[in-house]
Amino acid sequence: MATRARKGQALVEMALGMFAFALVASALVGFAIYIASALDMRRTVRADAGERAMGSIGQPTSLVTSQDSRKVEVDPIAAEYVFGREEVSVRDSVSLPPMSGSL
Repeated sequence: MATRARKGQALVEMALGMFAFALVASALVGFAIYIASALDMRRTVRADAGERAMGSIGQPTSLVTSQDSRKVEVDPIAAEYVFGREEVSVRDSVSLPPMSGSL
């Protein structure tokens, strides 16, 4: 009789393991999407700040600031178990001194 009880145990352990694997994989994909979006936004914010700093040559400004914010949609499993919501906010701000000299 003990053998029959253990046959079902393997199936239950496999189901729990697959759920844990799906949860971890979903979290990794969610973080990858979040990080890729944040890096893309950071690149565009820095490029905008650099262009504005180059355009402010000779102007008496203290700092040139550029900022942006976005919402990133995550996978439903990651939203439910990892992030707690379906959209995650990404914000970035860059401040550069104005460029000096001439072009």
